[in-house]
Amino acid sequence: MADSRDTAGAEEKGALYKVTPLVGTAAIWPDGRARGRILALDLGDARIGLALSDDHRRVATPLKVVPAVRKQRDPELARVVSDYEITLLVFGLPLSLDGEEHAQARHIRAQAQEIADKLELDYDFIDERLSSAEAHHLSGRPRIDDLAAALFLQAYLDQAQREQTE
Repeated sequence: MADSRDTAGAEEKGALYKVTPLVGTAAIWPDGRARGRILALDLGDARIGLALSDDHRRVATPLKVVPAVRKQRDPELARVVSDYEITLLVFGLPLSLDGEEHAQARHIRAQAQEIADKLELDYDFIDERLSSAEAHHLSGRPRIDDLAAALFLQAYLDQAQREQTE
């Protein structure tokens, strides 16, 4: 499956990519907005945090944390995609503080491509800098991967909403 990002359109330093609704893979609301739930994935070496959008793509909610081991990860992600009728995946991309991509970001891109191909879904990325630190600050829980995913998914949804109204 092809990567659905528009990499040519990053308009400002710090903005990762211009968010564009993927009309080909999702139903459309009468006002022209794409619809269908988005699944955000905060990929880690041991765990993956998952968060969901609502069907209107306005609110992000933490869902769960799943093991990153492929044998356990793949069936669980397939189950979530089916159960929640996911139409798009959004992966947090760990950029450095200066906005550059380094080895970890390239590793996440490769994993994202593999997961999206397996699930046969389009995908996008959003800058996840400091989402884990913010999640720790907000919750105090030891495992905050799902909350971190919800934080960057909400930023993604908010950005899409702003671009829709411009």
